[in-house]
Amino acid sequence: MQRLILYLTVVLLLPAPVLAQEGLILMPPGTIPDHVGGGIGFAPDYVGSDDTFIGGLPVARISSGQRYLQLLGNSLYGNILDSERFEFGILGSYRFGREDVDDALVSRLPEIDDTIDLGLFAGVELLGLDDPRKRWWAGVSGQHDVLGEHQGYTVDLTTRVWWPAADWLQMGMFGAVTYGSGDYMSKFFDVKANDAARSGLPAFDADSGFRDARLTVFLITELAPSWFVGGGLMYQRILGDAGDSPVVRVRGSANQLYGGLGVVCAW
Repeated sequence: MQRLILYLTVVLLLPAPVLAQEGLILMPPGTIPDHVGGGIGFAPDYVGSDDTFIGGLPVARISSGQRYLQLLGNSLYGNILDSERFEFGILGSYRFGREDVDDALVSRLPEIDDTIDLGLFAGVELLGLDDPRKRWWAGVSGQHDVLGEHQGYTVDLTTRVWWPAADWLQMGMFGAVTYGSGDYMSKFFDVKANDAARSGLPAFDADSGFRDARLTVFLITELAPSWFVGGGLMYQRILGDAGDSPVVRVRGSANQLYGGLGVVCAW
């Protein structure tokens, strides 16, 4: 309920919707201008859940040259390089935990509080010589819990491709994988012996490894001068020990789906 109230509050405060969930980023063709927007979409209740919630997320960007500060949903990126090709900077995320879940058995497991993860990111982008709307971006990021909730870290590898499907339509696709440390995986996917007795789920000990792989497809078009509308779908497959955890295998699903629709105003 706390998370849903936060998301709905964001939607009500914003003039128009956009989706920025787990990398679903709506951007105009070519060089990314400064912009602001908001959106509404659907997502699993928590990683591995087969329950869905509907909420909103903000997106915004301000820049000076090639340096920028960019808000994408629950993550804030600060690029410090003034380079047309390379990016490097600081990343911070508000990581949602697992609280007040609907599942009758998972709700008997210890709650996981929200926390803050901080880290670094780096990336490289190539533009098409014949058309700047054709873009390829690849990057890596790493974050560590700074509030001591899961006391672990995650590493993400991401690649994105944009190309013009028509003069009026931009299409994008990206793939990503996330690696979780032992502490992170244990916090979100373990079932301790005493928790197994209380919940009825089998005991399970999750080790470090790749948590998931994701594939996203999205479309964007110009609604009016400086206004862009778009939407996307993301499929997530829970992998390794995360997928074998009773939280996912018994009570949830290794197949996760995210989606949404939104608008941004650029200048």
